[in-house]
Amino acid sequence: MAPTGYLLLLLQLFCVSLGLSVDSKELVDTKVTNCSSVKPIFVPKNISNNVPDFPVDGSRLSICRSRHSCCTPDMEDALHTRVRRDFQSLLHHSSQTVQGLLYTTATTLQNHVTLLARSSENKTLTLFSEAYPRMFTVAHEPISSLYRSLLVYVNRSDPSLQVPSSIPSGDAGRLQQLVLDFFAKLFPLVYHQAVNLHAMDFTEEYKVCLRKAFPEILPFSDFPREIALDIAKTFEETKVLLEALLLGADILNTTDQLMASTSSSGLDNCYEALLRLHYCPRCQGLPVSIKPCNGYCLNVMRGCLTQQRAHELDLPWNNFLSETERLVRQTREHSGVEGVLRTLTNRISDAIMYASINGPLIEKKVKKLCGGAKLVAGSATSRQPDQRLAGPDASVELPGVTVSSVARGYRERYPDSPLGAQLQLFLDAVTSTHARGFYANLADSLCSDESFAETRDTADCWNGLRVGEYTKTLVRPGVDAQKYNPELTWTESEPDPKIGQLSDKLRHMRQVVLSQLSQTNQLMSDSFVRGEEGSGSGHSPHWESDDDDGSRDTWNEEGSGSGNGDLEETSEVVPGVNQPSPKNTNSKPTSHAVTLSAPCLLTLVLLLSLPLARWH
Repeated sequence: MAPTGYLLLLLQLFCVSLGLSVDSKELVDTKVTNCSSVKPIFVPKNISNNVPDFPVDGSRLSICRSRHSCCTPDMEDALHTRVRRDFQSLLHHSSQTVQGLLYTTATTLQNHVTLLARSSENKTLTLFSEAYPRMFTVAHEPISSLYRSLLVYVNRSDPSLQVPSSIPSGDAGRLQQLVLDFFAKLFPLVYHQAVNLHAMDFTEEYKVCLRKAFPEILPFSDFPREIALDIAKTFEETKVLLEALLLGADILNTTDQLMASTSSSGLDNCYEALLRLHYCPRCQGLPVSIKPCNGYCLNVMRGCLTQQRAHELDLPWNNFLSETERLVRQTREHSGVEGVLRTLTNRISDAIMYASINGPLIEKKVKKLCGGAKLVAGSATSRQPDQRLAGPDASVELPGVTVSSVARGYRERYPDSPLGAQLQLFLDAVTSTHARGFYANLADSLCSDESFAETRDTADCWNGLRVGEYTKTLVRPGVDAQKYNPELTWTESEPDPKIGQLSDKLRHMRQVVLSQLSQTNQLMSDSFVRGEEGSGSGHSPHWESDDDDGSRDTWNEEGSGSGNGDLEETSEVVPGVNQPSPKNTNSKPTSHAVTLSAPCLLTLVLLLSLPLARWH
């Protein structure tokens, strides 16, 4: 044989022996003598019916290779499938706390508003039954229709009233129209029973004329417009918050399913790494007390999550959650929808009272626009004693509710209500549940679970080959860093388009929330300006109370800048003579119902002259 042939033969033998040597080094031996400690782990998972009692040859395994193993090749295949489901459960477990927080807050918000609306409806119906019985039967339908429409809006049952695709929302206009339509339907009833009382009913044509003339006559002063603005603002705010909370929970749930989907491409390396991380130590007979090293866990989880591009949701998620927190805080501090619903009955009563005590002026306008009352012959109704309220401070005691002409509770806050408590819990829990940075820190959250991995540096942990310290490089999150991940072979791939769709949903919802915050702030600012410019002008009647409980003073000190009521202090209204007419931008300057008496005029001149004298 030629010398060259001998050299080639020797080289081949050296390579074979080197290969065997390297292969033998890879076959780790944990010195396990029996499989009794891991058999209870595999049996409940239905991995195999034939878990060996004693170690078998582990060199035939493809991933969890060792000299002696408690796993057979069939068991390893089953574990490879099982680890995918385990990963999905692990992701769901990590996010279910935040999901639960979002769902619970949304449910509490929806249920509380529903209860408040039903309670307010019952109070309003009771008011009409006891204080305005002549109107109760006919007013029942428009009252119920108003509250029903508000609940349909909040409960997302009407496809025509959804969180808008356009920003800002157009729902405010619809909500305002609901309230204005309610008062327009109420006007013929109030005019017939509280202003122009007749034994005969109005003809339908006359009622239509009254409803059409409602915007010009303004029989209820500015009450309908202000109530409509408040309901539109608070209910739209509530709806946007509800949609934001539900969207956040849906995003988390969808991401869980997406990242654990068996159809996801490029995840074979991930599942193999997860198998080595979680099940290979059990195949080597190590008990559950031996958990993966923290650094080892972080490298595997960061590689898997980055491969699926979950980190791309982090920025839109954080921005969305930040603005949602602001909306939650605003809703809690202002108690907007709660304050509106708790006082809506009082404000409707105030509107009817205004029409009652300003009957002559309203009747004059009606005759000008619709002519004299047109009655239906033979429609006599049972006449009852005149039940007009005696004065602005009059109140009607009803079963379970006191209706007064002063809506004292309107500017109160309800931080201790079930809704206020849940909103505060949400704000506190956002930090404790690590909801911020959820996707960027997801790997850290998973590996900080003591039941899954070691949470501190130790040598008594599974490092991927044996029990010992993990000494490999710990890579940062992100695509660029994963190229150097020692536990996974990085494969460049396009992100799942569904991740991009979820990001777009979060960005859009954030813009809707921002628009809502901007609208609310603008309404509050405009309301404050109106209060500064119109103080004492009679923009909206404010009847004083004789109570000494200080509620009126607190109300007035807060002013009209909250956007909730814009009620301003005016002179006390007394039925009969000297009735001030509320400021109406649509009315001519000469159409006042009263003139100031000489003493009042003199007092006003003196009050106005004092600041001027002091300034000079």
